[in-house]
Amino acid sequence: MKKILMSLAVAIAMLFAVGGQAKADGYIDGVLTCNQTGPGVTYVLFSSMPVSCAYAGVGPAQTYSGTMGVLLGVDLEYAQKRAMAYWVIGGASASPALTGNYVGVRGSATFLAGPAVQAGLAGAGNGFYLVPMGLGVQEVGIGGTLGIAYLQLGAASPAAAMAQTFVVYFNFNKSDLTADGQKVVDNAVAYYKKTGALKVAVAGYTDTSGTAAYNMGLSHRRADTVRAALIKGGVPAAKISTAWYGKTNLAVPTPDGVKEPRNRRATIAIQ
Repeated sequence: MKKILMSLAVAIAMLFAVGGQAKADGYIDGVLTCNQTGPGVTYVLFSSMPVSCAYAGVGPAQTYSGTMGVLLGVDLEYAQKRAMAYWVIGGASASPALTGNYVGVRGSATFLAGPAVQAGLAGAGNGFYLVPMGLGVQEVGIGGTLGIAYLQLGAASPAAAMAQTFVVYFNFNKSDLTADGQKVVDNAVAYYKKTGALKVAVAGYTDTSGTAAYNMGLSHRRADTVRAALIKGGVPAAKISTAWYGKTNLAVPTPDGVKEPRNRRATIAIQ
């Protein structure tokens, strides 16, 4: 029952989200689903319960932990399991992460299993809105709620461990960026700013032409060039780590002394 209602909730959310694309100064980002992870506490006029939330949509998948409940109103509901789905709208100035406090209106009625409606949640200071309505479900519960509701989301962590990798290619025996290389760096910077990634790792490489010592220095210069370009684009220096491998760790295995263009590169791994 819970899975059916949650699937319906997400489908309805996405339907309204598509219809809301014309909202001024905003764009639809994705869907946030929250599930109760513990019993919580209820004091009639105030309630709080732990939740685990997952975001899917524009940018990388993210997970959050936090609390939700009624801040001011009436909560006469007992539920062992609760779930809520929201669609997320972010303006041009929105933070890359959904962390923060949200306040809105909540109403629900439960007898064993029942629906919950939460409307007009606005994020404080992060530029996101969970609007116009999250449709969720209480399973194994009884009672009802009505009042001002809140959702607090803690620090996000990327759900996927895989990094997004960008590859910058260099001309033979060169460490300066080509026009195409600059475009790759620009794309990497845009991705970083969009996703609010936690770290950026730059690594430089060469082909097998030349001595090991010379290529180690060349790969170092290539990594430094890309790092400097990322910083110039707006990525904080403290977020960037660099490494260089000379003519080892080849993208295309070749014998020694081969001028292979695909090995003359630097990688930018963002996660």
